Amino acid sequence: TIKLGKKIGSGAQAEIFKAKCGLDEVVVKRFLDSKHKSTKQEVAIIQELTHKHIVQFYYVHHDMIVMEYVEGGNLSEAIVGKALKNWEVRTQIAKHISLGLAYLHSQGIIHCDIKSSNILLTEHKEARICDFGLAMRVGESGGGGTLPWMAPELLQSPPQYTDKSDVYALGMVMWEMASESIQPYHGHTPYGMAHCILSGILEKYPDDTPKDYAACIQMCWTAAPNDRPAATDVLPDIVQSPHRQVDPEQQQWRTAMNTGEKPHYLKAIQQYFTTSKPAGFMDILKNGDMLLDGKTMDWFDSSAGGQGSAKAIFKIGTMYYSGHTVEKDYGKALEWYLAASEVGVAVAILKISQMYQYGRGVEQDENKAASWYLKAKEVVIEQGKLHNHIVHHDSGVSEHHGRTMEWFDNIVDIRSAVAMNNIGRMYSLGESLEKDYSKALEWYLQASDAGKASAMRNIGVMYDKGQGVEQSYGKAIEWYLKASDAGDVSAMRYIGFLYHKGQGVEQDYGKAMEWYLKASDAGDAAAMRYIGFLYHN
Repeated sequence: TIKLGKKIGSGAQAEIFKAKCGLDEVVVKRFLDSKHKSTKQEVAIIQELTHKHIVQFYYVHHDMIVMEYVEGGNLSEAIVGKALKNWEVRTQIAKHISLGLAYLHSQGIIHCDIKSSNILLTEHKEARICDFGLAMRVGESGGGGTLPWMAPELLQSPPQYTDKSDVYALGMVMWEMASESIQPYHGHTPYGMAHCILSGILEKYPDDTPKDYAACIQMCWTAAPNDRPAATDVLPDIVQSPHRQVDPEQQQWRTAMNTGEKPHYLKAIQQYFTTSKPAGFMDILKNGDMLLDGKTMDWFDSSAGGQGSAKAIFKIGTMYYSGHTVEKDYGKALEWYLAASEVGVAVAILKISQMYQYGRGVEQDENKAASWYLKAKEVVIEQGKLHNHIVHHDSGVSEHHGRTMEWFDNIVDIRSAVAMNNIGRMYSLGESLEKDYSKALEWYLQASDAGKASAMRNIGVMYDKGQGVEQSYGKAIEWYLKASDAGDVSAMRYIGFLYHKGQGVEQDYGKAMEWYLKASDAGDAAAMRYIGFLYHN
């Protein structure tokens, strides 16, 4: 359930809201015309993108895109607020933007509207490119831009959109950070801005701008697109965030994946599992599907004897899932996650659950999502006895020794409240699981603690009907009220019904009507029928 909060932006095609998805903070972009060509194009582009310097897409819901909430605001606000304390931070942000652009360009996508207000910042000043409303694929029609971030070739007739247009705009963003101004060519009319850009009359940057930083700006502003650097070459020295520590195993994996040598990595994995798994396992691994980069075979050889082999499989699934070093393919990601799940990687099982929950690579199926979630929890409980777990972080996989369920609760996406509620329903109805009201209540309570309104209502129903608990209209109405406060519409109708019948409360047609009207106003058709019944009688 998405609950829209404060509007934080708007444009000709959409409105932007801060929102809640369960207990998660997200951002929702609600389109004014979901059938508009540009809307369809934006949705088609953004749902393919996965990169640490691109705002993370979650899913499409009717006329809305649900995305990650980035807590630090946008770069434009940081510039105005004098929040960029030194040149190291400015250079780091510029590098992050260049890496995000390099990824987009490698996918054949031109952003077309790079400017400070379209760059989001985390609390550690890590940059995320956002707003793909004008983005286009190379060779397609469309595009656009905002004066004065537009390159000279975009002001000609016809405009010539290339990835180098984004590089020019990156130079303008670097100028914004250097000058602490979000308005290039301030005081000029739009015609005057266009004249300056076409004539090569460039903005000046402060005298204290470091020479290397200034040189990068000048390269980005080169008049001829072909003479500008590629996004990867704008700032050649990678800037590491001082706030993010990379553990040795993660660094070993990155080194192995980023070198130019190409050993037959997959073949070795397949050979290992051919000797250790039952017949049919090779059907999952699909011989010859991919060849990964790697430093030497040493890394795999050292890990193949134990849990490391499982981690290798999980990592390959994650590479397919995110499109890192291989073409994104949810189907192949699922195959590798299934392989990892067979050797006990709980996080792989969770990823399968999420793929069913959101319909990524498979048909969306909440019951299957719940079943896989339950399997993951069972695996974690069993592995906890051995104190040997695999923990998934955004940047990789590492070993962890500690309290099992505390670990599990920390890594599970808060949207798993949906899965908890579904498992409760499955136990309650006997769907795919043996009917067990006590287990249903246990799962509903967990989902309720995670903020799932429908779980609160389901607990109310159990007390209302005496399912696995002693019947109590009083407790039923308590839970219905909690669910109503959390936004559950059906709970409002149930409260109205209890007042209507005088169950657990003194019979009161006025209050019954009040609650039916609340539910009706929220779109509950059954409440409308009860209103009609009260009027008729």
